[in-house]
Amino acid sequence: MFWKKKSVEDKIKAKVSSVLSKKTAALINDHILARVEYNVDEKSTPTPGDSKAGGLPHFLSDTLIPQYQERPLKLLMQINCKDLVSLENFPHEGMLYFFLDIVESPDSFPEKTGQFKVLYLPTIPADVQTPNHADEGAYKYTPIETYSIHESQSYIFEGAEVSDEDFYGMMDLNYGLIEEIVGKSGSIKVGGAPDMRAVWSWAYQYLGYVDASGATDWVRIEASHGQAKNEAKQILKDFELLYTVILDDYGHIDSWIFIGIHKDDLKQRRFENAFASFDAT
Repeated sequence: MFWKKKSVEDKIKAKVSSVLSKKTAALINDHILARVEYNVDEKSTPTPGDSKAGGLPHFLSDTLIPQYQERPLKLLMQINCKDLVSLENFPHEGMLYFFLDIVESPDSFPEKTGQFKVLYLPTIPADVQTPNHADEGAYKYTPIETYSIHESQSYIFEGAEVSDEDFYGMMDLNYGLIEEIVGKSGSIKVGGAPDMRAVWSWAYQYLGYVDASGATDWVRIEASHGQAKNEAKQILKDFELLYTVILDDYGHIDSWIFIGIHKDDLKQRRFENAFASFDAT
């Protein structure tokens, strides 16, 4: 008799079941999510169409590079969507571009309307020449197909009690035990279970709790006496993580940007409706 070889997902579910209580493990395993992570390829230089961080975007003319206050936004990363075939709702062809307003001496996060931008090119042109200097200071990144699990603050545990033992067990799974099964992890993440602090911020922005500059209006949220929280709580499950990276190299030490989008907008490829959230330790 031949036994079917266990898939990576099955191995992760088995590890989850061995670490967590039966009830918590069932909730986790019912919501395990595919994720793509990226790691820098230090041995290769980018070529047109590669996923890369830095430099100038491939296939976009200077006039298409977004600006804020008359300065061009910096390309954080371009992603060849063929890397994302394991992510159901994401495009699987074309290019995604992530831009951010970067200044030499940042004193606050760039979170106002126009200070970040997500662009999508549905088809990669075959006859567009990329300038020779487009990849100066850029690094090629290679995708890693993996999986992620929800954290203890996730909406999947609504009404369920998570013990201290399960809380620390989930931390161990997220920061080592899953990597032992999957292999090498990457510093840039797309898809999967997003950081819950970011999801709350995206939900508030989606509901219109923003100030005149487009940033999350936490004063108005507090003044709503729980109404904003109740409204946001209903839609936490409806967002996807488009992109996250640590911002140390951009002047924000021990800080992350989380770019997310409502699933309806993702399916309709309305990337102009993406939201940004920031976190610092």
